[in-house]
Amino acid sequence: MSKPHDIVDIGVNLAHRSFQADRKQIVERAFAAGVRTMVITGTSVVGSQEGLRFAREYPGQLFATAGVH
Repeated sequence: MSKPHDIVDIGVNLAHRSFQADRKQIVERAFAAGVRTMVITGTSVVGSQEGLRFAREYPGQLFATAGVH
């Protein structure tokens, strides 16, 4: 359960190919800075699938949306 001071980022674009090389480092830096939960925004079929795959590596911390924009 979230505490009042927990940070939730509701719109991270980690599925975008520009983050492919350093996704894990980005997530670890965010956790170190106090972010406890992140929602990966899916913007295409492939991106939504990639977001879900990556979110599954951090159960309970990363979640994914599916969308096509």
